[in-house]
Amino acid sequence: MRRDLFSLFKRERWCESKRSSFQELVMGLASSMGQVRPIFVRPMRPKFRQGPNSPGRGVLKSHTHHRKGPACFRSLDFGERNGYLKGVVTEIIHDPGRGASLARVSFRHTFRYKKQKELFFTAEACKLATLYTAARRPPSLHP
Repeated sequence: MRRDLFSLFKRERWCESKRSSFQELVMGLASSMGQVRPIFVRPMRPKFRQGPNSPGRGVLKSHTHHRKGPACFRSLDFGERNGYLKGVVTEIIHDPGRGASLARVSFRHTFRYKKQKELFFTAEACKLATLYTAARRPPSLHP
């Protein structure tokens, strides 16, 4: 009996007022059959899917799925505050939706045995295995 009521509820489309009365009917039938626990009916799905121009999502939304990552400077650590760090350009990659290409530069970690990989904007003359200097001041000003 209970399965028939649930299949009927899934097949039919009920509005909010009918759904609450139907739920009361199901609860009454369940209690009359000797079942104590309440029966919870799943809410209905939305009737339509929101398209790209609907109010939920703007037309000018950027497509960021294939982006490689944020291009930014290194965090200013002890090595950069008091001197400079040398890194090597390991790969030059194209980031979709961006005009400039990106360089993945790997630096030696200052106090652990590992490499730190960062993304930077590239200059036009940048090639693979080019040395990259990261410092607070330009490297010519260092003693």
